[in-house]
Amino acid sequence: GSSISGFVSHVASFMPVEILDIRPTPSSSKNISFTQQDVMAGLTVRTPSLSCLHTLEHFGLGRYGDPIDPQGHLRGFENLVNAVDSGGIFYVSFPIGAKERVEYNAHRVFHPESIFAWPGAELLELVDFSFVDDAGDLHTEKNVSDAVSSNLTFGCGIYTFSKVSVESTS
Repeated sequence: GSSISGFVSHVASFMPVEILDIRPTPSSSKNISFTQQDVMAGLTVRTPSLSCLHTLEHFGLGRYGDPIDPQGHLRGFENLVNAVDSGGIFYVSFPIGAKERVEYNAHRVFHPESIFAWPGAELLELVDFSFVDDAGDLHTEKNVSDAVSSNLTFGCGIYTFSKVSVESTS
């Protein structure tokens, strides 16, 4: 889920982008396709690269027409992980802070380490972590513990994962 302006339009200027959103988001751009889908209910796509930037924190809060579900972010995260091909890359970002909370009529804020305990996380390997601190400064190529020790009130965690290759055994 994302507005077409900004990140999506920048990426679409040089490669095709498929948007999945619970809201109708039509586009006339030849490089932007749209599928209306509730990520919490499951996904029908499989892809080698997936980004979920500043949307996961909204899942299940009902703000965008999605059903109220206190576990919505967990269902959505697991479905997103399952949509990434084995060996693929998953980019995810969301608000982080020292205390997990729901901001009234807005979004969730997660502890920087909580993602590693979410369903599906066992299939991921952290490749890179960066974060934006309370002052708005970007800290690149950091350890998640650096964000934790910053004692953030409201920052942004930016995670890059690789999906572990699952080899079939016979």
